Amino acid sequence: MDQDSLKRPSGVPLAGGDGANRPPCFLNLEAKARLSEFGAFTTRVERDVVFKTIGKAVTRGEGIVTPVRTLDHVWSALDNPGVVGVIAPAEIAAEVPETLGLAVADQPGLAAYLIHEQLAARPDYFRNGARVIAEGAVIEPGAIIADRDVEIGPGAWICSGAVIRPGVRLGRDVKVGPCTVLGADAYEVASVSGRNRMWTSVGYVDVGDSVKFGSHDSVVSSAFFAQTRIGANTTFDNFVHVAHDCEIGENVRLTACSEVSGRVRIGDNAYLGPNCTISNGVTLGRDCAVTIGSTVTRSVPDGETVSGYFALPHEKFMRFFKSVMRNA
Repeated sequence: MDQDSLKRPSGVPLAGGDGANRPPCFLNLEAKARLSEFGAFTTRVERDVVFKTIGKAVTRGEGIVTPVRTLDHVWSALDNPGVVGVIAPAEIAAEVPETLGLAVADQPGLAAYLIHEQLAARPDYFRNGARVIAEGAVIEPGAIIADRDVEIGPGAWICSGAVIRPGVRLGRDVKVGPCTVLGADAYEVASVSGRNRMWTSVGYVDVGDSVKFGSHDSVVSSAFFAQTRIGANTTFDNFVHVAHDCEIGENVRLTACSEVSGRVRIGDNAYLGPNCTISNGVTLGRDCAVTIGSTVTRSVPDGETVSGYFALPHEKFMRFFKSVMRNA
């Protein structure tokens, strides 16, 4: 199996902070690898494939090889058009469709981690080192800007104490408040010889125009070659956390101490109340609202308000709450 080229990673915005139709300047979209290069970490490679990155079956991107342990994991991988290959145990290898590249390993997750770390160690494989700060951007004394893999658009304002780590692109007129960290490492953990090991983060954070961050916010990069995306005109209160691989729409409001877990999608004009928690992989629709202190564990349709622990449609929650109070 072969591919002459890999497409731009899915979800990479076509509109940069300067209005150009391009991905961030620091991405290396050309570098690729072959599964057969990493035979030392697997039992055998049955079907070689050209790929870009290791990832999960749900990672949004292109050129992904993912570890699978069960046939259900295989079917999940097939649902993702960006997956080109899998690492599977011998007992299910024969069931993997021939459309996917295939390596066999006793511990697919460990093999994937070792391959990922090898790719992350290659100079300029995922990012090319570019650093561009537009004329007119304001960097206050005490702000920390990475010396590579950063793009900051015109009119940006980076406050003292803010940290812009490698793999961050800011659009026009973005304000980053004191002690906010953009591009923090993803919390992806592998078990190697019984010890926890963090995956090296190789993804990036892409922030649209006119986004405003408060103080002590954090936005996390992806461990894999994928993005965390913040849409234009979105506003952050203080102490907001957005985890890896999230896609947040335009004009979203995230209030104090909102917790957004990995791979969450939030539609335009949504509202997140103080101290709410959004669980992994949940989708919040356009114009929806999450009230104060709510914990959301399932997706919310457009225009709906949810409340409670675990969050229900707001009117249903209030009826339930009133019935409890009457019987208390």
